[in-house]
Amino acid sequence: MLAYVERGSPEVFQGNVETALGAPLHRYEPFACRHHRISDHGRQVPAGRAFPADFQCHHLAMTFP
Repeated sequence: MLAYVERGSPEVFQGNVETALGAPLHRYEPFACRHHRISDHGRQVPAGRAFPADFQCHHLAMTFP
């Protein structure tokens, strides 16, 4: 997920994303200087499908100068 934050702070925005997802956002250490977070998820994979049950979503919030 990529978001442009026009007003307010990226931290508040990411807190709102965390609440909406019902999953905590964790700092993504390779890009610790950015507002880049990850969330971990699990899902039921239908029979015959080849995608993983556990996955991560990346969330990057960018601000305007």
